[in-house]
Amino acid sequence: MKLYEVQATEYNGEQEYSQSKLLAAEDIDHAWQIARDYFRQWYDDGDEPQVHDTDNPDEFEFINGCIRLRIQGLAETALDEWIKTQTMLHSIGALPEDLMETALTKAARCAIADLEGYLEEIDIARDDDMHPAAKTRRELLEAIADFKGVSL
Repeated sequence: MKLYEVQATEYNGEQEYSQSKLLAAEDIDHAWQIARDYFRQWYDDGDEPQVHDTDNPDEFEFINGCIRLRIQGLAETALDEWIKTQTMLHSIGALPEDLMETALTKAARCAIADLEGYLEEIDIARDDDMHPAAKTRRELLEAIADFKGVSL
């Protein structure tokens, strides 16, 4: 699964409202399908789904055409990039540099540092696939490397 950001704009006569949503999908085609399904029912509020399609597969009409919603774009993203963008868009003034690293992230970094030490002490050769714990150890080390690659 990959993360994608979909951007859409709602037009209601006099005003425009931009939307940015995050979704997980197998690939870009799957992401487009999810985005279209989501925005197609933007105003249905749990009611029986209505037909809101137009000639454009990325545009939908609501309330007899008084409101239009158009998907502007969809792109692969990373969670940290999306969070930073959303935080900047919805903030007033400058925010502290370390705001993006939450207490949970700090705790995870500390736990990972301890875990790395323990994993290095486990007496399993890196290429010993016969040992029952080798796969788990390798998966943990890969997950740690991925987590460390996230820049917050």
